[in-house]
Amino acid sequence: MFSFSFSSLLMLYFLMLFISGLSGLLFLHPRVPLSFVRIHIGIVALPPLVSLFALATNTTVNGIFGPWYQDSLAWLMAFFVLSIGLIIQRFSVRYLMGDSSYRKYFTLFTFTTGFASIAWLSSDLRLIVMFWGATLAGLTLLIGLNSGWKVASEAAKVSGRLFTLSWFSLLSAMIWLFQVTGEWQLSLALTNERLAHLGVWERTGINLLIVLAVIIPAAQWPFQRWLIESVVAPTPVS
Repeated sequence: MFSFSFSSLLMLYFLMLFISGLSGLLFLHPRVPLSFVRIHIGIVALPPLVSLFALATNTTVNGIFGPWYQDSLAWLMAFFVLSIGLIIQRFSVRYLMGDSSYRKYFTLFTFTTGFASIAWLSSDLRLIVMFWGATLAGLTLLIGLNSGWKVASEAAKVSGRLFTLSWFSLLSAMIWLFQVTGEWQLSLALTNERLAHLGVWERTGINLLIVLAVIIPAAQWPFQRWLIESVVAPTPVS
């Protein structure tokens, strides 16, 4: 079996994500024929293939490359997020044909799933917060894509408020963790030596903030309203 370094695979992964993003932006141009969407779907399939290849090779040993971290779970989640996104986009090719936001939908969905996958490969607390926020912003825009429809606009507002709360909860947890440990690097901040500096109330507070940040986009009680409202989105965006 071929052996590839983590850095080379990571660069290839980001290159594929970049090309996917360019394809989505190109599709926004009105002169690009709608049939290009099938080419776009093929391009969007490249990043999950790279992540699957990473899982299948011996590069899934824990490692850090700058602000990026990789292990089997990180690559698995990146593959999972992008694969689900690919399936939904492929489903939407015919389902959304004729929709006024047809082009915007595929571009937004490509960037949203891309940001979500990058968050799983981030080792820096600041990057995690940034890409988490970008993912939530993308979801909000997708829910409110049909801006001329009042129901969709209201649903986007509800989702936006809850997602903002989720983002600020994660941001607060990461800043708190940094202030206590003095490390922005996740792998360093979570060592036993660094965690020993956390008191009981600090551990509890950080954990509760992280739980809050997670259960909101997961639509767990009592934050399930945004998921119910999102049924007005053009496809199963949630």
